[in-house]
Amino acid sequence: MNKVIHRTRIGTFNCRTLRTADKVSELAYKFSKHGIGLLGIQEHRIVHPETVKRTQVGPDSILLTSTAWRNSMGASVGGVGILMGTNASKLIVETRVVSNRILAVTFAGNPKLTLVTVYSPTEGAEFDEVEQFHNELREYLHEVPAHNLLIVCGDFNARLGWEGTSSGWYYHRTTSRNGVLLKETMEETNLEATNIRFRKKKSRLWTFLSDGTQRKATLDYI
Repeated sequence: MNKVIHRTRIGTFNCRTLRTADKVSELAYKFSKHGIGLLGIQEHRIVHPETVKRTQVGPDSILLTSTAWRNSMGASVGGVGILMGTNASKLIVETRVVSNRILAVTFAGNPKLTLVTVYSPTEGAEFDEVEQFHNELREYLHEVPAHNLLIVCGDFNARLGWEGTSSGWYYHRTTSRNGVLLKETMEETNLEATNIRFRKKKSRLWTFLSDGTQRKATLDYI
């Protein structure tokens, strides 16, 4: 008997907003076109009263979101979610809003899959705010059963550099302040950044392009 292997593509995407119908339609189309199974979403900027909102965004795609929040000027910012196929949505056994920046969903399977999507404060944020984000993330990750397949994805607003390392492929030479905290989180929870695990051309290592300076960086990780 031949063994059936089912592969699921998992990704992460800072969409910057999903507040308009055309942005939602475009995301649903790309999700289906590229055969993605699960997609972590950051900065959807949708404020809603529900703890977790379930939205049908395509013929066969469901978006789960925790609410965005409003800044001091009243503008909606942040917000995380997970885009998935309808069949995947039927396998959900637990949804957990760890914080307004961290959403975790566990799916039935053997083993179960726990997917965590995150949106970290930027390098310009106060250190205490970034540290609190990582403390909340670490605390939750320690609660995930050891036999679960655990995947954390999202916009960590962190640069990991190759200084002092003997393996991996990095876009950056040096590690930023947020990168140091990310490294500490990975070490404490026994995780690795798969971005740097496989050899790729440098043109395929960056994940972010600045609107103003057109500067490239790797800020998003799985």
